[in-house]
Amino acid sequence: NVGIGTDSPHAGFVAAISPTLAATTVNETSDFADQFVISNKGSSTLGDRIPLVFNVGATSGNNISAAIVGTRTGSGWGTALSFWTNNVTSGSEGTDAIQENMRLTEDGHLGIGTTAPLYKLHVSGAGHQRLLVEKTDAGGDVDLQFRSQDDSTQWILFNDTDTGNNSGVIKYVHSTNKMHFRTNDVDDRLVISNDGNVGIGTDSPTMPWSNHKGLHIKTAEGASDIRL
Repeated sequence: NVGIGTDSPHAGFVAAISPTLAATTVNETSDFADQFVISNKGSSTLGDRIPLVFNVGATSGNNISAAIVGTRTGSGWGTALSFWTNNVTSGSEGTDAIQENMRLTEDGHLGIGTTAPLYKLHVSGAGHQRLLVEKTDAGGDVDLQFRSQDDSTQWILFNDTDTGNNSGVIKYVHSTNKMHFRTNDVDDRLVISNDGNVGIGTDSPTMPWSNHKGLHIKTAEGASDIRL
């Protein structure tokens, strides 16, 4: 075993480094004075990358299984951190065997399947896409929570990438405590008020069921429909 900063290395390679005190801001030169550094040799330019490589597929050769890569993305200290994995299961590893699958940008956006995430979390990819939240033990609940101030509006947006429109929307307005539904780019197709009244074609329902567009009740097959 090899140890740096310790005379009792407990694994193949151990670097004992003094921890940095918790702080809301960090000075790169003083707060990280005792550090482990992977550095470029000489000056760097935009797009330069420095990888930390993991080889778990073989004991020798250039078989790269995974990597964490620091990439210079802007002037000054602008840097992104990306995570690369290898999906080759057999045979020789080609040029494209290892691919970037996740990136944390310099502004704190996390992209999965994209190198240019637009928001704090951006998941992108071809084929069927799904987000899964799984609870593995018995009892309790699984939640999807939106949290904001009492004067805000919270949205679930169904976006059409061809037109750029949010064609469908579920919206909760905290100032009025109403739930609004949009379809086909038309707002307030259905509104549930703060007292539980339901409106179709109106955003101010005054009764448990307020309908300004008529009502069509579909009855059993072969029977006449009821229209109001």
